[in-house]
Amino acid sequence: LATGIGHPFRLRSALTLDQVAEPVTYRVTLDLGAEFGLWRKRLAFGVGVPVALWQIGDRLQATGSADPMADGASALATTAIGDVRLRGKALLTPPERWAQLALALELSFPGPGSGAANFVATSGFTVAPRLIGWLHKGPIAAAVNVELRLAPARMLYETSLHNSFAWGVAAGGELPVRRVGLALIAEATGQVNLVGGQDLASTELRGIFRIVWWRGSFDVGGGGGFGPLTPAWRALISLRGFLGRRDPSIPGCAALMDAADLGDDVA
Repeated sequence: LATGIGHPFRLRSALTLDQVAEPVTYRVTLDLGAEFGLWRKRLAFGVGVPVALWQIGDRLQATGSADPMADGASALATTAIGDVRLRGKALLTPPERWAQLALALELSFPGPGSGAANFVATSGFTVAPRLIGWLHKGPIAAAVNVELRLAPARMLYETSLHNSFAWGVAAGGELPVRRVGLALIAEATGQVNLVGGQDLASTELRGIFRIVWWRGSFDVGGGGGFGPLTPAWRALISLRGFLGRRDPSIPGCAALMDAADLGDDVA
C-alpha cells in the first residue's frame, strides 16, 4: 500500500484559531504487510510495517516550545520507520455464511530509528482489539469495524494524545464486466481521543476503484479528512497478491472485512 497525504495535522491557537505550526505538511508512505491463514479459514496471522519514504514539515519549530522535538537544530527527518504491527484474526461465524463476524487483536511497537520523534510511530507498546462484521450478497458487499486503541500517553505541544476509539464502514459493488473483476468502494472512518478532556474527533471519507484477478487485486483511490487527526487529503495505491487457493465465489469487493485499514500514517 502506497499513500500520499497532505496536511495530516496542524496546530492552531486555542484563542485565535490561527495556525501556529504544521509539524508534517506532506508525506509519502509505503506500508508493507502479509497475512497467513492458519486453520480451516478460521484463523489468520498478519504482520506489517509502514515506512515514510519522504516527508516535509516545520516540526514544532514555529511554536517556540521547549520540547526537544521543537529544537530548531533538529529538523524533521525525511524518512522514518513506523510501528511494527502484529495481528491475529479469528472468524466467529461459519465461513460459508453470507454475513460474518470476526475478532482481531493488533499489537504494535515502534520500529527501529526515530519514528516516534518524527511523527511516524508511537512512543511505546499499543494494543488494539477490533470487532469486524461484513456481508456479501451477489455483487454487493459491506463491512463495519470498531476498535479500541490502548496507546501510551504522549504530548504534541500542548495537546495530550492517549487511548482512542476508532470505527470504519465500507460498502462496495461489482461492475458488470467479463474476464476481470471491477468494483467501486466507498469508505468512512473516524476516531476520537478518550483521555485528556480534549475533543479530538476526526472523520475521513474515501472512494476506491478496485481491479480484481485470480491471484490479486489492485486499488486506486483517494479521500479527505475532517478534524485534527486525519489528513486534509489522501491518495492511495494498493497491490495485493494471493497465494494458495482462493474462493472465486467471493466477489472482488467482498474483501472489505478490513474496511478502512490503511495503517498508521501519523502517530
